[in-house]
Amino acid sequence: VAPLPAHARLSASAAERWMNCAGSVSLAEQLPPGRRSSQAAAQGTFAHSLAGAWLAGGLPPIVGQSALVDGHQIKCDEEMVQGVTEYVQAARSLSLKQNWTEVELTPALQAWDKDLGGIADYATYDPVAKLLRVVDFKYGSGVFVSADDNKQLKIYALGTMLTIRAPVEDVEVYISQPRYEGVEPLRKEVFPAWELMEFAGAIKTAADATRAKNPELVAGPWCKKTFCPNAATCPALEHEQTVLVAAEFSPLAKFDGAKLAVALTAIPLVKERIKAIEELAYREAVAGQEIPGFKLVDKVARRQWVDEAKTAEWAKGKAIDPFDYKIKSPAQLEKLLKKPEKAEMAALCAAVSSGTTLVPSGDARAAISNMNIVGEFTRIGGPVDRKQLPPAFELFDKE
Repeated sequence: VAPLPAHARLSASAAERWMNCAGSVSLAEQLPPGRRSSQAAAQGTFAHSLAGAWLAGGLPPIVGQSALVDGHQIKCDEEMVQGVTEYVQAARSLSLKQNWTEVELTPALQAWDKDLGGIADYATYDPVAKLLRVVDFKYGSGVFVSADDNKQLKIYALGTMLTIRAPVEDVEVYISQPRYEGVEPLRKEVFPAWELMEFAGAIKTAADATRAKNPELVAGPWCKKTFCPNAATCPALEHEQTVLVAAEFSPLAKFDGAKLAVALTAIPLVKERIKAIEELAYREAVAGQEIPGFKLVDKVARRQWVDEAKTAEWAKGKAIDPFDYKIKSPAQLEKLLKKPEKAEMAALCAAVSSGTTLVPSGDARAAISNMNIVGEFTRIGGPVDRKQLPPAFELFDKE
């Protein structure tokens, strides 16, 4: 795998972060090199490299290929082959008259701002329709990436326009995320090219903010979305943790929706910080660093058969059937299937909600009205009476 160019200070891939949190850039620059990349990020880099080589006329990926990426040894498995294949097929299905793979946009972007940079996975253009399409491959499966108002994609589109120097009237940007289950793997947004001129001003303003003497640190959804490397040490996230811990809630207190909203917004940020601290501590301990009050130990041992065939014969001699014929769960079975087989399996199972949950209002799921919830209580336990409700519900009871 050919080495990729060094990341620009303000890379397009991290635009969602630095355009919202100017201080994140200088804070990340203080980190040791080994702390700036994760195993998952290296895995994505390798998948991108394989996909780019194939789209550029090379060979498709093969199970077993491996490379050292950002200090991590990464191996191509069947899941990576499948993900890369789906992305390449999607990109080819969108191709127009002129096509470019792994488009280096840094020179064009740095003509606009010295710190910008990025590489577009795939771009395609129709000079007659004056249509530009930009496709970005997301190999990750843990965080959903939307194409709507996607700052990374907009920077790619702007950089591509500046690079090809051709008239563009309409822009289509696409996210290809084949491994994220439960949604369409290919998502798009369409907008007129003149919107990019307005966006270019926002980019310049945000870039200038990162170079200020004391750039502001702002915690928000971008911390998790962009896998911010500062999560373990960020003062803004530490502040969110302090606020959450200091907040007092009582089942008997009068309902305060605003106070609850603040706490609920802080929870995912604090979780991200806790996770980052735990991962940092584990890496340092494995590297031989001593952490006062903690030690590295083996995980709890789980018994396993030394020789399964011998064990089966022994059990049968005791008139015991050693095999468990219980059918696997849909989640367990799905892990053993390829993409087409997963579609077949969908007809054999049903998604049954186990109840309700509280999520941010931006969540795509439809809201459940209070009347629906009351109906559930009525059906299960008779008329809804204040005395029937457990103490926790007092928190939501306006006096």
